[in-house]
Amino acid sequence: MGLNGVSGLAANQYHVACRSPRGLAAIIPWEGFSDFYRDVAFPGGVPETGFTDWYLSEDYDNIPGSFDPPETVNEGTPPAASMLGYFEPIDPSKITVPLLECATWSDQGLHTRGGFNIFNGASSKDKYLYTHGRGKWTVYNSPDGLAYQLAFFDRFLKGEHDAMKGKSRVRLEVRKTISEYEERGEDSWPPAGTRFVPYYLGSDGDLSLQAPGTVKTVSYPAAEDKPAQFSLSFDKDTEISGPAALKLWVSTDAGEDIDLFVGLRKFDSNGAEVHFEARENDTTGIVANGCLRVTQRKLDPVKSRPERPFLSNDGELPVVPGEVYEVDVEILPSSTLFEAGSRLVLNIGGRDIWWNRMCQHLRNERSTACGGAIPGSTHTPAHVWERARQLQSAGFGPFAAQFRRQSLHEFVGRSDRRFGVARKGANGRDRGS
Repeated sequence: MGLNGVSGLAANQYHVACRSPRGLAAIIPWEGFSDFYRDVAFPGGVPETGFTDWYLSEDYDNIPGSFDPPETVNEGTPPAASMLGYFEPIDPSKITVPLLECATWSDQGLHTRGGFNIFNGASSKDKYLYTHGRGKWTVYNSPDGLAYQLAFFDRFLKGEHDAMKGKSRVRLEVRKTISEYEERGEDSWPPAGTRFVPYYLGSDGDLSLQAPGTVKTVSYPAAEDKPAQFSLSFDKDTEISGPAALKLWVSTDAGEDIDLFVGLRKFDSNGAEVHFEARENDTTGIVANGCLRVTQRKLDPVKSRPERPFLSNDGELPVVPGEVYEVDVEILPSSTLFEAGSRLVLNIGGRDIWWNRMCQHLRNERSTACGGAIPGSTHTPAHVWERARQLQSAGFGPFAAQFRRQSLHEFVGRSDRRFGVARKGANGRDRGS
């Protein structure tokens, strides 16, 4: 017997496969989530209030216990023990059956993180990864997607040993624009030969391979759409493929918490932004996203790696105005080609760098009415949305709070500040992630 399904029907397959039921021969989880708490509801410890509110309001009558999930999310006090207990993270090492995992660049904040974690962590002897940067249903039902699924089941359900002949362990789709991409086979994820290279943030707005010579600070207004910006120009075609991480030293001049939102964006040689497909068929997506609530900055020392920080989410660490804190921000995996003359732009701010109605991190009067945070409380976020029309269109009312500023402290000469990776490809291009 084989299992095949998309989104929630993919996530269900993980739970089944971990139990190794008799008769289960292969699974095709197409864009699932392996840890609902960290992948979806509280990425980086920040409550997601678009999809999560909708999803849990649809299903919450079936959730054990007496808590109201939408309000729990809006209160934004991770970890919510009842939610962690119900949405138990998957231990991918328990998956041993043949696996065809689909992971995506486009469904960030829902399916990206989990898909790659499952593929890398699964104990399956026979496992394959299909990546793409387009709509999940479009690709799932495409001729190429269906051919992969059929070949996989022919091999592991029907025993046709040549069915997967010519198909690499990893089908890598490298984006160029929203409609252009390159496809190639790889044997692993990240691709073999990947090397992680540190880039340093400069007060002049550059990303550099050289550490700054002095300690400097960059500030931005956290409640406005004016994020700090750093850029890297390419003098030859460069591919960035894989996970990334950002190390910062941060402080705030007001409040008792800081929310950091990070975005990687592509600009062409004429200075125009190159958008990509994102969730809900959104055509304004960016290269990759990441976020962190600084009171949740504690890392799991066993699961964290330099290129992928992993939060413990087992309690809060204090944030005091004026104090400086070292933090690590996970940036979701991506694969993008930057042509000669194009630029990679890193944005750091107190509000979503990219968002839509099904992927957002808002505060609103609904959360206040049900006992959520208000200005001056322990969990007052550093980001505040005051766009009444947009909030109301998402089913929320406007909510206002005081502005505050945050600072990025550039402690120079630190060899452990990391951002990005690069590797040299056989065709002479630099490849990185």
